[in-house]
Amino acid sequence: MVRGMEKCRTSKLSISWSQGVRPTDPQAAAGSLSQRLGAHLRTATGPNPDANQRRAAARAVRIAPSLFFGRLPAAVHSKGGLFCFVRCIYTIQPSISSWDDCMTAERDVKKVVKTQFVPKKQRGDILQVNAAKVTAVGLFVTHRGQRCGVWQFGSRLHEALAADGRIEWYYVECADFQEFQTAAVATKPDVILANFHPSTMPWAAEGLRADGAVSFSVFHEASRASIAALQNRPFDILLCPDPTLIANDPGILAVPRFMPTPVKQLPPVPSVFTVGSFGFGTPGKGFEKLCALVNAQCNDARIRINIPPHDYPTIVSPEEITKIVDACRAAVTRPGIELDITHNFLDEPGLLDFLATNSINAFLYDDAPGRGISSCTDYALAAGRPIAVTRTSMFRHLSGVNPSICVEDRSLAAIAESGTNALEHYRETYAAAAAGAAWNSAILGALATRRMSRGVPDGRGFNKLLDDRSRAAYSGPLEDLRRLAPDMLERKIERANIQQAFALDAARRLAERFVAPRVLAIGSFEDTAVASLKALGYQIVEVDPQVDGRDLEEFYRDPSAGSEFDIVLCVSVLEHVPDDEAFVRQAAALLAPDGIAIFTVDFSERYPETGLRPAADQRLYTQHDLQSRLMGLLPDCALIDPPTWSDGAEDFEYEGCHYAFATWVFTRLPAEIMRYAESLKRELGGPPWKTLLAGEQLLYERRLAALEDALGVEVQRTERLTSSNTALENALGVELRRIERLRMDLRMDDSPRALRAVLPLARVIRSLMNLGRSSPPPGS
Repeated sequence: MVRGMEKCRTSKLSISWSQGVRPTDPQAAAGSLSQRLGAHLRTATGPNPDANQRRAAARAVRIAPSLFFGRLPAAVHSKGGLFCFVRCIYTIQPSISSWDDCMTAERDVKKVVKTQFVPKKQRGDILQVNAAKVTAVGLFVTHRGQRCGVWQFGSRLHEALAADGRIEWYYVECADFQEFQTAAVATKPDVILANFHPSTMPWAAEGLRADGAVSFSVFHEASRASIAALQNRPFDILLCPDPTLIANDPGILAVPRFMPTPVKQLPPVPSVFTVGSFGFGTPGKGFEKLCALVNAQCNDARIRINIPPHDYPTIVSPEEITKIVDACRAAVTRPGIELDITHNFLDEPGLLDFLATNSINAFLYDDAPGRGISSCTDYALAAGRPIAVTRTSMFRHLSGVNPSICVEDRSLAAIAESGTNALEHYRETYAAAAAGAAWNSAILGALATRRMSRGVPDGRGFNKLLDDRSRAAYSGPLEDLRRLAPDMLERKIERANIQQAFALDAARRLAERFVAPRVLAIGSFEDTAVASLKALGYQIVEVDPQVDGRDLEEFYRDPSAGSEFDIVLCVSVLEHVPDDEAFVRQAAALLAPDGIAIFTVDFSERYPETGLRPAADQRLYTQHDLQSRLMGLLPDCALIDPPTWSDGAEDFEYEGCHYAFATWVFTRLPAEIMRYAESLKRELGGPPWKTLLAGEQLLYERRLAALEDALGVEVQRTERLTSSNTALENALGVELRRIERLRMDLRMDDSPRALRAVLPLARVIRSLMNLGRSSPPPGS
């Protein structure tokens, strides 16, 4: 071997390098390499390469510069030195014609880069830096066929994901399961991400699996209703590109939209008001409605609509396109309206140019409840022109734009006049770099949660039944309880201590996710997990009538209590609470965003039939209670991992009842998506404090009505007494006048006969006067 020259050969690729050149500008060198490699590929594949060769060429052009000049120099520069690398000369043999060949070549490039191109004295530091950034290997799987919205979405998504760098993504287009298996064996991925749609990848309907890989799928038709209707889930986790989605299910992740690279230099605004739109000719696109709207609102305007052919004529037939064109032409009746309909399949730059040359781009889709968000507005955002839409669920992510861009609210001219300032937030959030990083973060977060879930002592996650398997596996936490709270533990039922062991272990594990975590313990009296945590130095706010004199509602009512706790512990309490729904809502409301609640409850799937429960319990819980009834009350919370409550034995007996201990661990959603939960909260009657306020208002109104009724009774009684007193006063007046007459008669006739006549009358008068004194005065 000639000194200074080494070769790494495969049957398809030859890589040569020389130490003679030390370029100082890696990006310029990368561009030069891409041009040099592209020239070799054009020579190798001939003037008319097929689709596979074109994809292989594009892939190969990206391989070397991204590896050689993209990652490693950045690591070296961060160390303050200049990477002493060499110019590479890539020679691709004519036989290279498939993605598999390029993938093999990529592995060889990596091998040479890691072992030859990095000086030995720097190699350890550089590889350590790269290992810290690239944390997983991913395989992105999609179908073949570019004239399809799903394929275009997947192509843009892969580029956004690959740019982030934390996951090393391989891209493959497969026509069947065998091709996927070949790619999976070659790449050995940690993550599989399928750009799955039933109409384009029917062969993947049963899922895509590989040894040790977690399978993800893009859920294109994601909505609250469609997720609720899911029966079978062939993939481990579904990624839903819908920022309005509240993902309460641990198997569902909401991720942002993403748009192509924005147009940097917009052309001048057309002199004639120009309204543009595009899309495949599937039903409900509303092209004819757009033409009618422009015809109604404008005297002079131009309408530009591009309806490209679809790769699958069964989805969009030529006859359907003809009907749409005829309807559009029939809707334009004014002579000043020009209609221009084209059928060009535009690549991404061409489509953005098409949209950028319009005054406004409008999409008047019919409403389609249950459908996913349309990607047409992703391109429109990148084009940099104003956007108008209908108020449909397929544009729900733009419903909050203010001033409104909905044609139901304003005219096309008014929306165009407002400009694009209201859309800047969406452009920043959906930019490829930001969105790709967010998708990768969601995937890596799911992997971390999965590892954490499987890292608990029994390896069965956080939402499960605590049976004898757990009692054996949690021997360490049980021993910690004996060591840290021995006296308290002696007073407990031994087989029930697994609840406290789980709570102790879970609290310590999950607290590591927070900086200076705030911990709240509800019902903490005689709680060995809380006592052990305090013995370990944890600071805990306790709420218990026998500890601080308050129950949860009294604590929640305290103005000083807010959504501030990172961990909420509630062990073996919920089954004893009369109103468990109000209790759960108040406990969840005390969680900070991303905070975690740890509950254990008495559980029995047989309880609805048998009705058997310990005397101290208000109820026993079922899987439906935990997953549907109670979680349904918490629109801004989600289970921390998929539950396994159906896997376990009800092996605890007390007071003649057989049941189990279930764990229920959920997290509050991050702050940035909390506002989307407000509509769901309103459906449930608002947050707990509003429920309490409404209850107090109702109680006040009932008490006020009762007092008003009592006051009415008293008023009527007073009126009766007043009337009675008036009659007595009148009778007394009559009798007094009669007595006065009799006195005058006595003065004139002082005979015994007269006295005998007066005495009975005097007795009557005395009785009347006594009766008058005993009655309450009027109005009392």
